[in-house]
Amino acid sequence: MCLRFLSLTIPAMLLATFILASETVKRPSEPQPDVPLLVRQLGSDRYTEREAATAAIDSLGHVALEHLKKAKKSSDPEVQRRVADLLARIEARLESARLMQPKRIRLVYSNMPLTKAVEDFARRTGVTINLGGDAQKNEKRLITLDTGDVTFWEAMDQFCQKAGVVENEPTAMPDGQSANAQWGRQMMFRRGWVDYGYRPPILQSPITLQEGQPKTMSCCYAGAVRIRALPPGFPKNGSGVSAQDDEVVVNIEVTHEPRLGWQGLRGMRIDKVIDDKGHDLPAPVPYITDDCSSMDGDFRFGGFNSYYGGRVDNGSGSRFVSMRVKKPKDKGKLFKLVQGKITAEVLSPLEPLITVSDIMQASGETYPGEHGGSVKVEEVAKGDGETLKIRVVVESPPRNTDGQIFLGGGGVFFPQENPGDGDATEHYLAHIDRELSVVDSKGRHLKLIEANTNNQDNANNGTKEYHLTYDLPAGSPKPAKLIYNGQRVVMADVNFTLKDVPLP
Repeated sequence: MCLRFLSLTIPAMLLATFILASETVKRPSEPQPDVPLLVRQLGSDRYTEREAATAAIDSLGHVALEHLKKAKKSSDPEVQRRVADLLARIEARLESARLMQPKRIRLVYSNMPLTKAVEDFARRTGVTINLGGDAQKNEKRLITLDTGDVTFWEAMDQFCQKAGVVENEPTAMPDGQSANAQWGRQMMFRRGWVDYGYRPPILQSPITLQEGQPKTMSCCYAGAVRIRALPPGFPKNGSGVSAQDDEVVVNIEVTHEPRLGWQGLRGMRIDKVIDDKGHDLPAPVPYITDDCSSMDGDFRFGGFNSYYGGRVDNGSGSRFVSMRVKKPKDKGKLFKLVQGKITAEVLSPLEPLITVSDIMQASGETYPGEHGGSVKVEEVAKGDGETLKIRVVVESPPRNTDGQIFLGGGGVFFPQENPGDGDATEHYLAHIDRELSVVDSKGRHLKLIEANTNNQDNANNGTKEYHLTYDLPAGSPKPAKLIYNGQRVVMADVNFTLKDVPLP
């Protein structure tokens, strides 16, 4: 009986396997998008086809970049317009994603004294973390934790839960203080000279942990930022933004990762709100930062109100925005979903902006930058002894809303020690070398031994002439490239989703 059963079963199993394999082979693979065809359809006679092609290319993202760049030279104005718009949108998203990549970390502690764990957390992240309370008591408290591979803010929240500690509470800064700082920076930019100087990241002040039970908050870890809906009545000295009878105020906190080149929160938009009964509610008016936000009046240009409470906290770099949202009609207790986007101003890492290839043959040539500006090589020659002398004129890339660029790799200008004879301090040389560096054919940096600059800056067209002398010992590899470095201020967009947001 068993042999007969097996003799019938085995062929049936083989047949089933063959049929499944045949189905797998016959199943058609997903068709690859014909990007060149979609690009051509951007100039279609039919509006619906142009719109569909635009949406399809936009969804492809980086896959379409090469084809779009080729289409920039199209003779069709409609294609040119749509290609330019798509390139800007896709490249902005890619840049946002690159700059907002979070630092990842894994914390593993087994019965470690809390004080030692805090010290280890701070050392591994480069963030100053203070532990408040009784030092002797903290030394006796133990923590056991394995966070897994997580972002900085996920690690911080897990650490607080396990250790029974809380972060320092966000504190609303009075409008006047915030406005004064913003106004001073704004006026410096208006004078023009700051356009070509460095605006450093807003440094995050030390994180202070105190004994306490962390509050449950709706939270979204979005790249290098943490976005939380603060519980009703928290923080204690909230924004004080008033709401109409049919509205509630939701305080949303945005805190950036400490290592991020954060310049400030510039706007927040909530696109979707769903109450606990599944009903869609009207999206609130967006919040847009105003550099001089001390005015509390209704300021209705571009669809925003300056009385939204975008407040800086106690120096940690956080910001919480008070959004006025329509109440659910059936007196719900929470918003099931709040979905939106923040826009932040972020300083990019130092990066090459313009590269002069074959520097020894570049005399008299001008090299334009992708983001504007140029480097003109006036002279390249062997100097006295074993040195190389280079004279270049750099035109600063212009500031703009899509990515402001700062001359000199974002460094402040330090005075020379003896301006009359051209001697420079070591600090000044290091700064100039950060702006303009020369590498040899083996990729090694030449040592800058003397520098002199002649500023020709004005509000509209900042230029600077550099007289540079590099050490070039006999037998050294041939100088290959001159690299102009800089940092860009980028408007980065970050999407967020908050779930189960409690109502006041």
